[in-house]
This record gives sequence, C-alpha cells and structure tokens, in this order.
Amino acid sequence: MANTPRILHIEDNPGDALIFKEIIAENKTPAEVIHFDTGTKALNYLNDLDSHGEYSLPHLGLFDYHLPDMDVLPLIQFVRSSKRFPKMPIVVFSGADTSEHVTKAYRNQIDSFIVKPAFVKDYAEVIRKIDQVLRKTMGHESSPHF
Repeated sequence: MANTPRILHIEDNPGDALIFKEIIAENKTPAEVIHFDTGTKALNYLNDLDSHGEYSLPHLGLFDYHLPDMDVLPLIQFVRSSKRFPKMPIVVFSGADTSEHVTKAYRNQIDSFIVKPAFVKDYAEVIRKIDQVLRKTMGHESSPHF
C-alpha cells in the first residue's frame, strides 16, 4: 500500500520491540515496521537506502538511545547528513531521559524525545505522539493513521 507509513524501529530490547509491534497490531495500525536490534545493522540498512534509489524510504525513525554497539547519535547524524532522507522525522524513544541525553539528541536535530512508559497501558500516549509526527510527515494532518 503506497500510503502505508514505514517506521524504522531500532530497539535492542526484544521485549520493548515486541510491545511496540503488538501495540501497532492491536490498534490495527496500517504501518510497516522495519526493525533492527543494533545500530550497526540499522546503519547498514540506511547506507543501502542512501545508495539505491529504488528502495522505499522510511517515513519515521523511532530510535532507542542506548544500543549494544553505539548510542543513537551516529544514526541521527547519518540520517541528517544523507542526501536521500535528511528530513525524515526522528523520535528518540528511551528509558533514559537525563538532560544530557535529551540535549545531545535535540542538538542533532531530532523531532521528539519520548521516555519509554513503565506500563504497557501507557503506550497509547506514545502511539498518539508518533501518530502526530507521521501525519505531519505524510501530509495527512486531519486523518490519523493510528
């Protein structure tokens, strides 16, 4: 489906990745989730996208701040310096919200920093925030995706 949003989800915690996928499915969200569990795998994917024009680009990046092989900053910097998708919205989704992390992420031009909820029931607010960014990105300000 041409208007189906593609979300690049980079999350190393299998439980958090599963919760996100389940919430998307439960809400009958028409979204394709492209998931990677390391920054290296995500960078390889982004590099392939950057060099091959025939691939469909993600509409949104949802990146965990702390990954097993790096923090999120090199990923953000790659996206922002890319000629193909420098304006792709990036949402950092992290359990850590120290002012240093938030400041570094915003200095690298992220669109939003969301703290991971402690309870699954609180993910509805996360989905609402992600939906706002997606609607704006895809030009559907009045019709929600989620």
